[in-house]
Amino acid sequence: MMVSHATTTLVAVIVHAIVYYFAGWEIAPNVISIVAVILIMFPVVFRNSRAIWINIFVNYNPDYKKKRMM
Repeated sequence: MMVSHATTTLVAVIVHAIVYYFAGWEIAPNVISIVAVILIMFPVVFRNSRAIWINIFVNYNPDYKKKRMM
């Protein structure tokens, strides 16, 4: 969950920076674009966040399949 929040925040900040460059401090374009991008990017953010979280706690063992087959 923490990785997902951090990733989503990063996406929102990047979108805000891009929209701010074109539209300034107008609230509507910022909110609409951030919500749209977050909804579109949700599956990607969810999948990558889960992979990052799993890789923090589970180590990759390349010899696992060889040991398992014996």
